[in-house]
Amino acid sequence: MGNPRAAGGSRLYVRHYTGSGTSVGSSYAEVEISVPDRGMLRRIRADVTAGTSISQVSLEIRETTGATGNGVIALYPLQSEPLDDDLSVGPLFYQLAGTGSLPDETTSGTLFVAVKVDDATADHTVAISLDIEAVD
Repeated sequence: MGNPRAAGGSRLYVRHYTGSGTSVGSSYAEVEISVPDRGMLRRIRADVTAGTSISQVSLEIRETTGATGNGVIALYPLQSEPLDDDLSVGPLFYQLAGTGSLPDETTSGTLFVAVKVDDATADHTVAISLDIEAVD
């Protein structure tokens, strides 16, 4: 039977979006991830997969490149890695300017995910994954 459409014709779905930050050090490095232009973040993960020994990772999810204040959707200060938040308290809603389309023909936007670690040596790779609930 699948996921039947609601009376309004839309269907909710949760999809997994990924990106990777390279040459990450103690200053934020931004990673662009194409996502639906509006949705709810359900899970946020960041895992250091390469580089010299570190113990902490920090992450910001931004609506625009270099955003601060109200342009920051989520902020996680330096904490033990891997960072994994299933947002059990409640999802985070976002809405972006539509810039294109995803393979499923959903209008897409770009989230800017900034990551840093507790080591100034910029030789780290950070794998980022976002679970997003949206409508088609």
